[in-house]
Amino acid sequence: MNIPRIKHILVAVVVAVASTTVYVSTPASAAACTVPGTDYGTVTMTATVTTAATYRIWTRMAAPSSSANTYLLEIDGNTCFTVGGSTVPTYSSGSTTRFQSGTTNWISKTSGGATIDTALTSGSHTIKLIGNAADVVVDRVLITADTTCVPTGVGDNCASVYIAADIDQNSKVDFLDLSRLASKYNQSGGSIGRSDINSDGTVNFLDYSVLASKYGQ
Repeated sequence: MNIPRIKHILVAVVVAVASTTVYVSTPASAAACTVPGTDYGTVTMTATVTTAATYRIWTRMAAPSSSANTYLLEIDGNTCFTVGGSTVPTYSSGSTTRFQSGTTNWISKTSGGATIDTALTSGSHTIKLIGNAADVVVDRVLITADTTCVPTGVGDNCASVYIAADIDQNSKVDFLDLSRLASKYNQSGGSIGRSDINSDGTVNFLDYSVLASKYGQ
């Protein structure tokens, strides 16, 4: 991981969520990361969250090859994820353009395919990025409580704060949100998106109640 030559790494922390759903995190290791024998670079940062919740961690990254496509993500010295794997886009050897237009470089899974969801308490957390292969490039790390948001571009669409009832993310809970909820009412499955406000897997009266309590905000 060529961390020393990276111009910037941004940890964007988004804490807007109104969900009581509990997710079970699936770390590669419930302990500190084992530092590789070769030093590929390490960056340590602090992220502060104001609300205790389960957060999804996304990384905007690119790899030099299909055999060097991961890095180690350590949280608070006691949880380690091996981020990346076969889904990480690769760039040509010697290329200075590592993030191609029209290609998503956002990764939220470990090399084993587990989604990187982790419970964080309110307060400051130490985030450590540890290289375990040469020339893996990390541009941004996004920590978000909105597990329905999929970053695009540089991730600004998920780095804005929206309350869960703002289904269409126009910064106001209004009739447009009610219309979207109504169109998915009594449905379940992968197509319901943010209409499942309380994240229980079904759009129903409980979601309507949450929306009603935030209407006009």
